[in-house]
Amino acid sequence: MKKIITITFITILLLAVIGAVVFVYNRDSLNEFLWEEYCKDGKNEHCFNLGLINEGRRDFEKAKEFYKLACDGRDADACYNYGFFFMEGIGGEANMKIAGKYYKKACEGGKARACHYLSVIYANGTGGVGKDIEKAVFYAEEVCKFNKKMCVVGPMYLINGQLNEAEQYFIKNPKSLNMGKVKLLKGETEEAFKIYGEFLKDNSYENVKSIKKGLKELAEVYPDKEKNVKDFEKSLEKLLKYDFEKDFNLYKRLCFEESVYYSCYSLTWYAILVKKLDVAEKAFKKEQKERANSSIEFNIGHWYLLKDLSDDALSNYIVGLKKMTKKKEEKIDTIKEDFKLLTEVYPEKTEEFKEMEETLISFVKSSEKMDKN
Repeated sequence: MKKIITITFITILLLAVIGAVVFVYNRDSLNEFLWEEYCKDGKNEHCFNLGLINEGRRDFEKAKEFYKLACDGRDADACYNYGFFFMEGIGGEANMKIAGKYYKKACEGGKARACHYLSVIYANGTGGVGKDIEKAVFYAEEVCKFNKKMCVVGPMYLINGQLNEAEQYFIKNPKSLNMGKVKLLKGETEEAFKIYGEFLKDNSYENVKSIKKGLKELAEVYPDKEKNVKDFEKSLEKLLKYDFEKDFNLYKRLCFEESVYYSCYSLTWYAILVKKLDVAEKAFKKEQKERANSSIEFNIGHWYLLKDLSDDALSNYIVGLKKMTKKKEEKIDTIKEDFKLLTEVYPEKTEEFKEMEETLISFVKSSEKMDKN
């Protein structure tokens, strides 16, 4: 008798659980149906919510559709999300011009992060958007207007040649690397050296590369100081030695433990540079699964080349280059830099690298001519 009562109780409990699940499912379906109706009537918050729901389901086409509708109704968050999809190539081809157009709408609606991305896009001239430092400064100042915590207008003053404005901005953080740049430009090299020395205690490749790039930009923005900047860089020579292991360990944690967006792309590269091709393979497979429109194939090309599969390498390189949103010159710089580092790590493959580098540069140049025609 007890057995029958127990079975009956369990059956009732299961039916109750199933009923609750069905109720919740039907309730959510009803809510979604109502939101779609409200969205059609021009109620933007419901269009935005539908965008979030479909993004969570990884139905990016539908998400974009609803974000676009909400953006057309002047929802700044929706404009930002729509622009971000085009910047990253989520649910389709990356297009920096479209991204910039919708970031502008979002920025005008008070979205500080959209203003920040616009500032960066104009500062770098990314993806076919013309480099315009004045606009970069303008949108950096807009960030400060909408969100003081995100305000980073100082670096824009620096690259725009506004040295006095930059110094006033950085004075609140006298040990920052940017203040080091100000000190260097003002001829206070000892102070500059101390600041740079502190930052170069982190000798990861990305940090060293960033510091070198910053010095190069200084020489370009302030041509009258070019000799001083180059002499200063020579004085830092011993400190500018990088260690790929640091980058590898960082991105390994970010990719496999924290699943940080885009980190598996970087891990693939650094795993190759520390000769851990098995980890590189796991990383690029994870990246391909999570970001269908990533240009990870370029790094996969390196992996295949090191496996002596040059045909597979070439086909991946070409796919990766086509997906990159960089200009022709930037793509060529990427090719040269990558093969320079690969040659340092794998000197026995110097000839293969040189041949592939020339092939890829020729491809980029010929693609540019075809696009113009």
